[in-house]
Order: sequence, then C-alpha cells, then structure tokens
Amino acid sequence: MRPHCETMVRELFPLIRSLIAKELTENLGFTQEEAAIKMGISQPAISQYKKEFRAAKATHLENDPRIMLIIKTAAKNLAKSKNPQHSGILCSICKQMRDAGILSEFREEPPST
Repeated sequence: MRPHCETMVRELFPLIRSLIAKELTENLGFTQEEAAIKMGISQPAISQYKKEFRAAKATHLENDPRIMLIIKTAAKNLAKSKNPQHSGILCSICKQMRDAGILSEFREEPPST
C-alpha cells in the first residue's frame, strides 16, 4: 500500500484544490485572481479548476458531505488567513481526512493479478 502522503498528493490534492477554488469563487465572493493569490496558484489554474479541465473527478468528493464540510471550513479559514502560503490548509485537510477514516477509503489498492 502506498503511503498516505503519496495518495493525497497524486490523487486528492488536485481535487481538493478544485473544490477550494470553487468554494472561494462561487460561495465566498472571491474573484479568480483573489482566489489564486490566496491559494498560491495562478489565475488560469483557477479557471481550469472551475471548468474541470484539471481535477475532473471532483464530483465523487463533492458528493461526500464529510469531505465537503472539511473543504468549506478550510476555504473559510484560507479566506481569513493573513499569510495563506503558510496556512497549512492542505496538511490540515489531510489530517482531518485521516482522522475521520476518509483517506483509507481512497487508499485501497486494487487486487494484484
């Protein structure tokens, strides 16, 4: 089984970033440029997340109310953060997902053939 950090970085962080970008721009009133600055990414990346060119599989996370509560809380905290680049939002999300047992649902390895 892969380490949880590898699962998060490869599979879930792009999806989580997409959901945070949507939360900031659609529900918290940020422009794409403002959201990009808060998230430490480019405005075109925000646009691609919103158009689902990046992280197109985010819907399976959106359908989980446990994850969406974590995302909404993280987006609100990021919006309030004075120094978002050092906010630890992604690490906090990862820890919350591990603590709630959510991460283990995504870490299951397919059976080897």
